[in-house]
Amino acid sequence: YFNAMKYSQFLLGNTSSGIIEAASFGKYVINVGNRQLGRVKGKNVFDCEFESLSIQECVKKISILGSYKEENIYEGTNPAAEIMKITKSFIQ
Repeated sequence: YFNAMKYSQFLLGNTSSGIIEAASFGKYVINVGNRQLGRVKGKNVFDCEFESLSIQECVKKISILGSYKEENIYEGTNPAAEIMKITKSFIQ
């Protein structure tokens, strides 16, 4: 999967992998539909409706942009450590 992402131009779908990991590969994401609604998204994610015209418009935008060169907002996070820290604060 990661090898395919490495060589792709962008990611099209409604997967959390696009939102969380694609920026680390320098990829833009076309997030189709509302499955990921409410999830924090980086500047590399373009939301669109589940309809052909909306998807085509996003593809045109991304085709002009090239590779995504900004940071991955999820990179460097350690959810398990954060959960432990918060849990310990309630116990103490």
